[in-house]
Amino acid sequence: MIKTHILMVGLLVFCGCATAIAADDGAGADADFSQASLRDLKASLARLTADSNLVAEVVVNSAHNAGEDDELVSRTGAARVTVVDDDTGLSVRYSTQLLQQMAAEASARAADSDAPTPAYDGVDELSLPDIQPMLRAARAIGQELDSAEFIGAEADTYQGNNARRLDFALGEDRLTKRQRKYVKEYDGSFTVWIDEQGAPLASRTRIHARGRAFIVISFSITIESDSHYRVDNDRLITTRRADYQLSAGAGERSERLVNKTLEVIDE
Repeated sequence: MIKTHILMVGLLVFCGCATAIAADDGAGADADFSQASLRDLKASLARLTADSNLVAEVVVNSAHNAGEDDELVSRTGAARVTVVDDDTGLSVRYSTQLLQQMAAEASARAADSDAPTPAYDGVDELSLPDIQPMLRAARAIGQELDSAEFIGAEADTYQGNNARRLDFALGEDRLTKRQRKYVKEYDGSFTVWIDEQGAPLASRTRIHARGRAFIVISFSITIESDSHYRVDNDRLITTRRADYQLSAGAGERSERLVNKTLEVIDE
């Protein structure tokens, strides 16, 4: 009877040890998968930085609402430009039609300060900091990773195909110094989907912050960005990007949505 009891205890201990070992092996496999995914991503970002000539058409549509109820002011933007990135530098070409539309809007604004100016508002979203990250997406993603904390990776899908999802945490340095001073709640994340070779397929940024300034003034900030990528002649480019920002506080509310698409063209 005593021998049987000892045998049972031994089996239980063995089973417990085996379970612990299996759990450790699982955790180790997850860690290996995550680190391998991160290495593949960084290797792809280093590889997909070709300086080959690129000519593309960039289309932007934007909507900006400020205020509420009777004081709501809404503006929309729409523009289409040709972008050339080659060994001479980066240039943006405005078509004759766009220039004519902008001239007409300038005349209308001179007569009525509230006249809509969609072409002007659209062009405002196509400055160098807006366009260059789309043309050189590998560099833009690398800059995001420089100040992000890697959390881990998991197997996932993208547009029905096998992919890997890498998750990162973003610090409060994404906010302005003044905003950080009053923030009480903050959550920031950056997610990248990569293929089997490590090339980025898509990314997503989410930032939400709440705070209070001067005791009685509460505010909230939401920043969201979604990008989709593809490789063109060993250069990673952003084919679609959507940016959303919402801020509210001190009785004011501002909401902004910008959609941009990029299509490579032959000249």
